[in-house]
Amino acid sequence: MGSQVSGSLEALPIRQLEQVLDHLNNVPFCLKDCELRHVGANAAMAELCGVADRAEVLGAGAAMFFDEATSESWESHDRAVIRTRRPSRQVMTRVVSAHGRPFWLLIGRWPIFDDNGELAGIAAIAQRLELSERKDQTYRRVAEASQLIRGNLDGLIDVGDLAARFSVSVSQLERDFVSVFGVGPRRLFTKLRLELAVDLLAEEGSIADVAHACGYKDQSAFSRQFGATFGMSPSKFRSSKRAYA
Repeated sequence: MGSQVSGSLEALPIRQLEQVLDHLNNVPFCLKDCELRHVGANAAMAELCGVADRAEVLGAGAAMFFDEATSESWESHDRAVIRTRRPSRQVMTRVVSAHGRPFWLLIGRWPIFDDNGELAGIAAIAQRLELSERKDQTYRRVAEASQLIRGNLDGLIDVGDLAARFSVSVSQLERDFVSVFGVGPRRLFTKLRLELAVDLLAEEGSIADVAHACGYKDQSAFSRQFGATFGMSPSKFRSSKRAYA
């Protein structure tokens, strides 16, 4: 299928980016327009799609390469980024290719804007995780547990309750998370909260509103955590981002 690149994306140096990312063998990358058609892909993405040439990926959607459940899940996450205009980072996904080969991926997605601030598409980059029968069980547990954490960023997390839900010990769940994310569930919870805060600070809400949306009971607690992580207050961070916008 031929590529149908939108005008706003056509000006981007997509082919140069593909060539750079071709060197990352286990890191699939793709760029899509707002209709979720591929307009860029590296060699690892072509391999994931089960084709030999990236040209076969261009212009097509996920359904061309993955089973129905996989393509619907993949595009559901794509649409969420388009709808919210916010990144989606480190989401675990089990992918089954059109050839029936399973993969586990850790995927980040980012909205791409043109010079006028209009949404032009999304970029996705993934890390392919080692797969074995034992790892598959671990990944399923971590994927579901991390999704529960993502859905509760404005609340609290009890790792003991989370471990009990999956019939494992707290230490086992900690090890599982570290094996995938490099940090335990508590650290991931804080990391995701602060990543959400960074995204919200690019918008127009007050600092207090951002703190509340990220689950902090008061603005001062949020500011202390934010400052300890980024070395500046939320208001200064917002000002610095706007100065370079």
